Amino acid sequence: MESPKEKIEGDGRKALSHFKKREVIHPPDKPLRVWIVSKPQPDDGEHIGTEDSRKSEAEILVDFNNGIGARSGTYISRRLRGVDFSTSGDDSVEEVIYVNSELLSRESYLFFKLFNQMKTGSQEEPLTIQIEASEEHALVALLEFIYFSSMPPPSYEEIVDLLMTSDEFQVLSCAIQCTYQLVYKLNSPFSCFELCHKVQWVNVREFLAAEAMTYVTQTDSDIMSIKNELLRQPFSRIKALFCMDYLKVESEDVVYDFVLCWAQTL
Repeated sequence: MESPKEKIEGDGRKALSHFKKREVIHPPDKPLRVWIVSKPQPDDGEHIGTEDSRKSEAEILVDFNNGIGARSGTYISRRLRGVDFSTSGDDSVEEVIYVNSELLSRESYLFFKLFNQMKTGSQEEPLTIQIEASEEHALVALLEFIYFSSMPPPSYEEIVDLLMTSDEFQVLSCAIQCTYQLVYKLNSPFSCFELCHKVQWVNVREFLAAEAMTYVTQTDSDIMSIKNELLRQPFSRIKALFCMDYLKVESEDVVYDFVLCWAQTL
C-alpha cells in the first residue's frame, strides 16, 4: 500500500504542507494537528464504511476517540471509524497547522462543537483530526474554501470528495457550491439523487435533493417529461430518484410503466 509520505510527495496534489505556506488574512490563534494514516485493516472483520462502523457526530463528540489505538482527544474521520489504528506503524504523517478557530467555528458546525468541547474538557493537547491519506486533498480544499472562498477545478471526482468532506465537517456554504458545480457545470444532476443517500447531514441532503429536482423538472412539473433522459440512467439513480418523497408524477401506474420500459432497455 502506498504510504501517506509517498502519496503526498508523488501525486502533485495540494497537501497540508502547501496550505501552511499560504498567507491568510485571518490571524491564527490555535494549533490543529492532522494525523494522516494509511488505511488500516478493520477490527474484528468489520468493514470500513458499513452502517455498523458509522456513528453520528453526536456520538463521536461524547468521547472524541473512536478507534482502537487512536490517540486520545482525536476526532476520527468517518472513513476510519471502527478500525484498528495500532497497525498504521511508520506510515503515518503528522502535520500541525495554525488556524483561526473563530473562522472555522463560524463556517463549520463540527469545528464549532470540537473547539467548544476542547474548551470545556481537560485536554491540554491541540485538537487532532485523524484522516486517511486519500482524504487529505479534500480537507485542504475545504480549508481553502473556508479561508479563500476558492473551489477546485470542476472535476466530478474532486467536487464529490469536497462535498462529502463539507458534509462531514458541516460546512453548508461549501456543500451548496459543490451542488451547483455538480448540477450546472458538470451536468450531473442525477448523481445528486445518489449522493443524497450517502451524505449524513440533513441540511446537505435536503439541498442536494431540492436543487437536483428543480433542475430535472424545470421544463415541466411532471418528471416523465424527461423520460428519455431517465431511461439512460443506471438503476441506482433511478431508485434514488423514485424514493424522493416529493416526486411529481401523474400516478403510480406511470411509475410502474416507466420501470418496465427501463428494464427492457437493458
